[in-house]
Amino acid sequence: MAALPTLAQVKGWSIGQARALIQKLLDSGYEVLSAQSLAALGSLVAGLSSTLLQSLPPDVVLEAVKEPEFAQHLTHISATLKTAFVEQLALAVPSPTALVRAVPDTLTSGIPNAMLAFGSGDHPRLDDLNSQKWTRVQAAMFFDEVVKNVSDFNSLSPYILHGFTCASASSLNVEQVRQLAMIMKRKNVTLEAEQLSCLAKKVTEDGIPEDLDKYPRDIVLFLSFSAYTKTRDCKHFFIRVGESNLDILQKDSPLRSKLLSEALTCLGISGTHISKEDIRILGQLACDLDGRYINSSAEVLLPRLEQCGGPFSLDQKKAANLALHSGASPYGPPSRWSVSTLNALQGLLPVFDRRIIQNIPQNVVTSWLNHALLDPSWPRQNLRVFIQNVPSSRYRRAAAQCPEEITEINEALVIFSETELRNCLNASLLAANLDKIKTLPFTYEQERVFKSKLDEIYPNGYSEFVINNLGSLFKLVTPEDIKKWNITSVESLDTLLKASSENDDLAMIVINRYIQGGSPLNATALNVIGSKYFCRLTEEQLNSIQPSALRMANQLNPSACSQSQKNILYPKAKIAFQDKSFSKYYKRIQPYLGGASTEDLKDLSQKNINMDMETFKKLQEEAILPLTPEEVRGLLGQNIMGLKAEEKNSPVREWIIKQRQESLNALGIGLTGGIPNGYIIINLGNKN
Repeated sequence: MAALPTLAQVKGWSIGQARALIQKLLDSGYEVLSAQSLAALGSLVAGLSSTLLQSLPPDVVLEAVKEPEFAQHLTHISATLKTAFVEQLALAVPSPTALVRAVPDTLTSGIPNAMLAFGSGDHPRLDDLNSQKWTRVQAAMFFDEVVKNVSDFNSLSPYILHGFTCASASSLNVEQVRQLAMIMKRKNVTLEAEQLSCLAKKVTEDGIPEDLDKYPRDIVLFLSFSAYTKTRDCKHFFIRVGESNLDILQKDSPLRSKLLSEALTCLGISGTHISKEDIRILGQLACDLDGRYINSSAEVLLPRLEQCGGPFSLDQKKAANLALHSGASPYGPPSRWSVSTLNALQGLLPVFDRRIIQNIPQNVVTSWLNHALLDPSWPRQNLRVFIQNVPSSRYRRAAAQCPEEITEINEALVIFSETELRNCLNASLLAANLDKIKTLPFTYEQERVFKSKLDEIYPNGYSEFVINNLGSLFKLVTPEDIKKWNITSVESLDTLLKASSENDDLAMIVINRYIQGGSPLNATALNVIGSKYFCRLTEEQLNSIQPSALRMANQLNPSACSQSQKNILYPKAKIAFQDKSFSKYYKRIQPYLGGASTEDLKDLSQKNINMDMETFKKLQEEAILPLTPEEVRGLLGQNIMGLKAEEKNSPVREWIIKQRQESLNALGIGLTGGIPNGYIIINLGNKN
């Protein structure tokens, strides 16, 4: 093995390669015990396990990330490992503000959102915030506070500006929001649909600005068409819409459908015939035209659809497929296609079926595949579907015996038959090169051969390297396979949960194997498990979670948890979030209030929290019933009218029948069903 300094300076290691090299390094006796030995890993740090990192003293990690060259190598590590680094740094510094200063910008995305809800007496300097590359969600945590306290919006970095919130828009006047929007345009800030919608409403309060070109391009999607066309041509409006990023809106969303309908009306299109000029004006909106327009105008519409990038609706696929198969397109019939034709059809590859592919000349398919397999710009899944539809006899080698031993894993293997792979591929070569296998578009039949070979050499369970590099082979894995695995790192947990995202039962087997191996449910693990599986943990597992893990983890949603699970989590959450200002504490504790006691609810009723009705309905009934009407008023505040809407539903109904009607009347919202005035409540205890 080459010397560490040499390997540590090589750039471009995949995470799989880095993990393998780190393991060899550790097996050879190398120890990561100090800041110097950690920083010496250089580019190999991408292969470090979170478990090993979190076994180090936090001060060691803090010293290591102060080394600029090492900090740059942290750019390409996994999100899971970034979170683990930040967890260690948070333990080494006294406050969230100190954490912002300590974290290099290559690790910024790993800072938990909860740590960015700064207290009034502990807010970072603007220079410190500007120096970090915040995600949109992170920046939103402190954007409102920053905007209130800054006089020049131009002093804010793009990484702060993209955290713009609707709440901040409501606190600023029209002129301030317009200034903010123009600065966002100058700094190329990308905004999402909700942000653009709020921005559009505010900047158009006094009418649509004349200098619209100075505002974010995509704001046009949320402008009023009728207001715009009072002073401008409708075609000009839809040219702007067509040039915007229409993918901000879901393809079947009401607003996107409305824009297409208005555009067709503007262009005077009442039938299904579309011209080249129409398509030029529609721009991206042309990607939403349904199959009827493809049937009528395939000659001009298919080349535009090829640029859309999908996904196509079933209706579009059917019409495009029909046009391509019949030759009623600018590409001619499939029997006359060439390699250049297939290259020109790259974006339409998903609409090909077996009928089209079988009509393409065999020499064209073979020549094109040899080129496409080497070109990373071709989506692997599209190539896989294409190959799946090519009869093996047309391009694959077939061999009953092994004509030559396979010595290298590369794109050439894609044309091997299942029989040839079974006879000629060495299982050890396969296992050592799984990271290459998962980048190639093998068919399902070929992948079954690979899975059987892995089972041969790992009869007692796959190694961690294999587990982390299964890729699409994971879909062939059984529960019995997983129960043999030793899942010791949170990186493996992350990889496997992503692979099993469509099979919750398999995911839980993975999680249980991870926990059974003695791995802790720390913040890094909780972030990987997420809300999807949080409530599927056992009560014993939930009991093992430390409050500090909840504090550092991303916000989890325990609404699907049982009452007994909520009762376990609530006291932990109280401890985890207690050092926040009350408004921030309530925001963090709110999802866990289903486990709150009557005494806790009484205390909250004195805090002017304006609890929403959805949260109130999720409180445990036995904690609500002893509350007086005035205490409930204190909880709900301005949302008190919600009680009337819910008076016949649980738990409000059960609470009402326990209250005196005169006390309910005092709320002034017309609640009925309480204990009539003059009745005496007798609590009959059990006789001994």
